[in-house]
This record gives sequence, C-alpha cells and structure tokens, in this order.
Amino acid sequence: MNKSAKMVIVLTATAILSGGVLAYFDLFTSPIIAAYQRNELKNAIGVVLPGSVSYGEKVINDTQFYLGKNKNGDLVGVAFLAEGNGFQSKIKILVGMNPEFTKIQNLKILQQAETPGLGTKIEDDPTNKSDKFWFLKQFKNLKIGTGITYIKNKKPSKEGEIQAITGATISSESVVNILNDAINRNRKTFFSEFSGNCVNNDQKGEIENEIYKVLPGTVSCEEEIINDTRFYLGKNEKGDLVGVAFVAEGYGFESEIKMLVGMDPKLTKILCLKMLQQAETPEIGTKIEEDSTNISDRFWFMNQFSNLEVDSGITCIVNKKPSKVGEIQAITGATISSESVVDILNSTISKNREVFLLKVDSIKNREVK
Repeated sequence: MNKSAKMVIVLTATAILSGGVLAYFDLFTSPIIAAYQRNELKNAIGVVLPGSVSYGEKVINDTQFYLGKNKNGDLVGVAFLAEGNGFQSKIKILVGMNPEFTKIQNLKILQQAETPGLGTKIEDDPTNKSDKFWFLKQFKNLKIGTGITYIKNKKPSKEGEIQAITGATISSESVVNILNDAINRNRKTFFSEFSGNCVNNDQKGEIENEIYKVLPGTVSCEEEIINDTRFYLGKNEKGDLVGVAFVAEGYGFESEIKMLVGMDPKLTKILCLKMLQQAETPEIGTKIEEDSTNISDRFWFMNQFSNLEVDSGITCIVNKKPSKVGEIQAITGATISSESVVDILNSTISKNREVFLLKVDSIKNREVK
C-alpha cells in the first residue's frame, strides 16, 4: 500500500472517530443545553411580563406568543421574540407588551455580539456608573404610539422616544427598527386570533355600559368565550337570543382602532357600532368617531353602520352616497382611516361568524340528539 493510500485511510478513520466522539458528547450535552435555554427563557418571560403569575404558549401563523395571566386567569401581557441584524451581529430580544399592544412592559436581550465597549452598551453600559442598564430601561412601560423613535444627545420628550447611545447610534437604531418591525407585524398576527379578548379594565366597564346600546332589545347579557374570542349574548325577556356583540380591533392610519360590534344572531346585520378606542390624526382620522364639521350629524360615519346588511361584506365608496347593500361612504380626507374601519369589521365579522355559528350548530345538534 503506497503512502498516499495510507494517508487517506488514516484521515478517514480520524474524521469518523472525531465525528463519533462529537456525536457522542452531543447526545448528552444537547438536552442539558436545551433545558438551560428553556429555563433562561422562562426567567426572561417573568422579567418582561411583570404581574403575570403564569403563562401559556400560543403559535399563530408560525409566530410563538407567550400569554401572561394573573391569578384570576386574565390576560395581562403578551411576549414574543424580536430579532434582526445589528451593526455586526444578530440581535435577539424578548419583548413583553400589554394585551392592547400599545405599551412595552419590559425588554430582555437574549443575544447580541455588537462591538465590545460600544454596541454592547445596548445591554450593559459600564461607563454609566449610576445605571449601567439605562438604555434598556428606557423601554420599560414605554407607550409606543405610532412607533418608537430615537434621538441623539438629549433626553426624550415625546411619546415613543428613546435616547440613542453616543458612539453606538447604529446599534441603538437597530434595536428600534427590530422592535418596530416585530411589534407591527405581531400586533396584526395576534389580533387576527385574539380579537375581542384584549380589553383592559376600563374598557370592560365601558363594554358593560354600552352592550345594551349596541344590542337593542336586550334585557340581559351573558358572556361566552369560543375559540379564544369573547362573545356577549343579548337576550330578551323570554330568554331568546336577540343579538351578539364582540370587540373588533386592528390598526388604522396611525393608531389602534377598537370597536364594540352589535349584530343579529346570524351575524349578517350590524345592529349598532360603538368606538372604544382610536387615536387617528386629529380633526381628520378622528372623524371616524365624531365629525365636528358636520353640524347636522357629528356621528354620521358611525351611524351608517346601524342596521347595515353585511352578509356579503362591507364596501367603502368615496365622494358619493351609498346605493347598494353593505356600502358606506368614506370620510373625505380620511380614506385610509375609513377603509381601516371597514377592513377590521370585514375580517372580524367573517372570522367570528364562522366560529359562532359553528358553536350554535353543535349545540342544536346535541339538543336534537
């Protein structure tokens, strides 16, 4: 056997042996590493979702959400991973938000390898003797409004503002961009599944007060959660179901829009609509709730939805009066806000109709049996 053949055999044997040894150790170390990572994630969830005593997990459209709940089982926070490229490394952040996705509760950086002594200050700034975690603390309880912005060399003064790190602007900007992208994307994903359950205590009280207005003819109301969606069932004096209400929410031109929708039991007609939350452009987009320029009827836009047949969906027309079933007129100068209301309603009604009627049919089938 010549020298070359011996060398090939030796190298092959060495490679096989090395691979076997690595595979052997990986067999034992992988579960340990995985357990450590799970424990780290669990601890991080506790940090970013303060007030939670337990949490559940939910995958929506391939996105993992962690749902923080209080001792009563109420949803008090939502966490998810946000990741993207920094100045010279991948940055991975666990983000904790309120259920309305309007405020960051807290952040925890899980991974970053930015420039030592500069970009690494996004996690730990040893040059700041009074508070080395000052950069991340800016995001705690931060109301994000229309998005997070950063400023240089001065203290934040506006909603959603944070101060960038001197000498590490790119890393600071990367964190902001990663967060804005993940929050906007995950807000839409989360609301597509959990529409109607993300109401705070003030809104719960408002819903209780408004439920009888959006469901005329109702003398009593019951709540039922079907597939993670909260329905309000309006009944008359005989106990017959006369209407169904739920919360519809999504994003408008520059804010979250949340509405209480009252519908007939078959979910083919809107009985009444109540705006619960919106912060659209003042005097323009805000006209979706109240139009002060319309002296005869300030609430003309919302009133269009009363007793509106929506079996085939709602359509939005511009600069002319509705003439067809399901049509409403958009607000001049606020077309995007108007269309957002329509899109939110169409999406929520379609989803909730399928969920609710399927439940009703199953109850009827059981009663027949």
